[in-house]
Amino acid sequence: MTLSMAQTHGAGAGAGVESVHVALGTPRTPARKPASSGEDAAGFFSQLFFSWVTPLLTRGVKLRGALHAYDLWPLSRGDTAHELTQATIQGMSASQADVDATAGMFGREPVTPAQFARIVATLARARMGLSAIAMVLYCAASLCSPILLRGLVQSIADGDGADGSTSYDALYFSVVLFLVQFGGAVANHQQLHHSTRIGQRVRSLVMALVYRKTLEMTTSQRQVCFVSGA
Repeated sequence: MTLSMAQTHGAGAGAGVESVHVALGTPRTPARKPASSGEDAAGFFSQLFFSWVTPLLTRGVKLRGALHAYDLWPLSRGDTAHELTQATIQGMSASQADVDATAGMFGREPVTPAQFARIVATLARARMGLSAIAMVLYCAASLCSPILLRGLVQSIADGDGADGSTSYDALYFSVVLFLVQFGGAVANHQQLHHSTRIGQRVRSLVMALVYRKTLEMTTSQRQVCFVSGA
């Protein structure tokens, strides 16, 4: 499709007309949006090595980076602001059984920071546990690597056995060192991934709660809470 813009310069018979043609590419047919999150539908090894991202990366390469919103997966159900807010309200209601959940959050008896921290920890306990396990494995791999490297160097220096037989200790140390380094790298990336997801959930939850509280405040309450009074 082509758009023409005409602009007349000056007046009279000698007026010139300049046409600017802007070529607009034909919009491509939208791809079928996935029904669920790619990570949620992925298997164990796909989540372990992040291979569930490969189809999206392949599509991005084919389109030369021209991805649109309908090319992306929908948010996981537990990552949406609505689900996080509802789960938080239920947690607040459980911690204050004698107070209505909404009143407990926005009314006369606010939840203490310690109670709110416990509720957030409850919402993220699964990923926090996975992140902690991955961090322990990464630290164990970092601790074992120098020990294995020392054994590798020592086995190379010793060479063959005293009886003339060939020693395969260096090969064994090399294989074990590779597996430990590989496992440590996987554990490190898993720890970073789960920690990032926890941070995203906490930020989304705080933004949703602040927005909801702002909507329920009266004008006089806004004037007290905000310096600008807006």
